[in-house]
Amino acid sequence: MQSKKVLLAIQEKPLRDVISLHLRHSGIHVREAEDSWEAMSCIRSDNPAVVLVCEGMLGINSQSVLRMIRKTPAVVILLTANFHDDLALLTMDEGADDYVFIPFSPREVAARIKVTISAMTRIKSATVNTWREDGEKNANSFFYPAALNNGAASRS
Repeated sequence: MQSKKVLLAIQEKPLRDVISLHLRHSGIHVREAEDSWEAMSCIRSDNPAVVLVCEGMLGINSQSVLRMIRKTPAVVILLTANFHDDLALLTMDEGADDYVFIPFSPREVAARIKVTISAMTRIKSATVNTWREDGEKNANSFFYPAALNNGAASRS
């Protein structure tokens, strides 16, 4: 099962506290980092499922931090005050999986993280103990019922 660990890499303690409260209430293990160096250390040691990063915290090391996170299976959600689509897309090109504009609802951010962890768990469980069309066990592929793929595998 996918880890329920989340890293909150946010400089502002009150903001970390309120998001952390919502996540911990849902049974999610939360680790907090207040700067880029601490975030990088937590990523190495804790292997979180999701990393919530505040863009302002990243500063000059943003590309390095995002590149490091991309070496792990963690999902990266970026908190940003920049409402420019081009900047958000550039950040996603650099390694973020999603972004949330500031100001935001802490409950919404917590819900996004919970949904992300749930989706990761479903995907992981879908890759385990599946069966190929010929009846052989195929533990490393997704299960696609013939009704969904309209027999595409048999047509090739």
